[in-house]
Amino acid sequence: MVVGLVARQLLQSRGATLSPTQRLRAVRQVAAAARAVTRAVGPRGLRALPRIAASVNRTAAAKGTPVAARPKVLLRTAKRVAARPTLACRLARPSPRGLALARRLGVGAGSRTFRMRGPVEITIRTL
Repeated sequence: MVVGLVARQLLQSRGATLSPTQRLRAVRQVAAAARAVTRAVGPRGLRALPRIAASVNRTAAAKGTPVAARPKVLLRTAKRVAARPTLACRLARPSPRGLALARRLGVGAGSRTFRMRGPVEITIRTL
């Protein structure tokens, strides 16, 4: 799921102009980037991926990198970040603005349980 969201963020609205082969290649390269960061830092390293994608988009816009080449740039950048675990951990940390928003919404306050009709109970716990 994270891979799909990051791929959409990376290609922005120009993903539709790519051929199906290029789109598939983009998803596979984003998945490889996710695996590289996860292997180095662990599952929480996935949180760094959107920030890495945003950085790649900024650089690509400044340099005029074609949309089709951005996933390859993301993969290269993710491998570089994976080689530096402290950087990956810093990028994976939630932003202060995001934390404030989450606190306002009551997220992360332990666990929440939702009871529905019938024998259904959903419990959501923070990791």
